[in-house]
Amino acid sequence: MNKKMTLENKDGAPELINSSSDINNSSNTIDAVAEGFTNMAVLDDNDKTSLLVCANCGKDGDNSSLKFCAACKLVKYCSAACQKAHRPMHKRECKQRASEIFDEKLFQEVEPEECPICMLPVISADQLVFHSCCGQNICSGCVYAMKMSEEEGKVICAFCRTLAPSSGEEEIIRLKKLADNGSAEAYFSLAGKYSRGLHGMPYDRQKANDLYLKAGERGSADAYYNLGNSYHYGTGAEVDIKKARTYYELALLWVEVHKQDITLVI
Repeated sequence: MNKKMTLENKDGAPELINSSSDINNSSNTIDAVAEGFTNMAVLDDNDKTSLLVCANCGKDGDNSSLKFCAACKLVKYCSAACQKAHRPMHKRECKQRASEIFDEKLFQEVEPEECPICMLPVISADQLVFHSCCGQNICSGCVYAMKMSEEEGKVICAFCRTLAPSSGEEEIIRLKKLADNGSAEAYFSLAGKYSRGLHGMPYDRQKANDLYLKAGERGSADAYYNLGNSYHYGTGAEVDIKKARTYYELALLWVEVHKQDITLVI
């Protein structure tokens, strides 16, 4: 069998060579490969060197004295003054790279969440049930299996075996405790209670938006999406299309494949 392997020439175009006799008979190919590796080494050294000096004044430094441009991460500066002075020359390249970084984050593939009990991937938010006792999202299959094994009159969490809350007030206490520990789902659930006035919570859309923001900052795409809606339609906040777009974009950046599809409406 005549196997093939692919190499890239200096221009980046692929070359196909045989893995048998052609390699021995093609000194030009071997030279090209060697030169390519040499060029790669030189480029890597240059890249490393450029990150050890200020992009504006050329002052030598290290990671403690030089700071990356926050938007593009391509260059470093020794001071805010140098960054400002270099801005006219760097602006175009910076915007282009920042846009590329944003697109990379926006379209990156994300692994679906797994149920903590059966470890199966969950592809839809409708298949998850949030439990305020342990803060876990459990798939509906495991919840149903637990229900079938429960004693009559008892509702027990399939993960931590805690009895379900006996009242709305107890549910709120559990959610607040989880929120204090940084649970995005707890903040999101509390926001929903305020937005609809449930479980003894007052109807307060502004408070709900504050909680949606905290949930979003902790990784909830749904919370950012709801916050975008609030600014888009003026619920609990003044209409602000710019802010709405910002939160819709953040929702897209955080969204997980098992969650609802989020579509920009602006």
